[in-house]
Amino acid sequence: MADRSITNPSSHTAQAAGEADEAVRRFVRWAVEPARWIDATITTEREPEADTAMRREPANLRAAWRLARRQFSLDDAGALVIALSGVSAWRDVTEVWGWAEELVDDAAMPGHSRTIDRDLAGS
Repeated sequence: MADRSITNPSSHTAQAAGEADEAVRRFVRWAVEPARWIDATITTEREPEADTAMRREPANLRAAWRLARRQFSLDDAGALVIALSGVSAWRDVTEVWGWAEELVDDAAMPGHSRTIDRDLAGS
């Protein structure tokens, strides 16, 4: 029996696309965790570590933001903005303010407050 991945290239392409989508989802979810850690840690005795992480990860956080927006993941985009908004004000990392404005201007936001409200409440 012939190997289907060789005889049916479209199925191989679909599989690769699915794997790429999953990799993007995993990367964005990964980025939310250090953002939340930075937010939780920046006002503790471990502030220098949080500051270092914030300054070390801007390219990854920016990439995760863009990917979350491209995939229409308002939950992840909102989680990133909420986690980084306070620290960005204290550290003059103004890029996050632009992300917040972008979310506010998103037409999908008025009907999508469940996760963002929960994050703001600290749950």
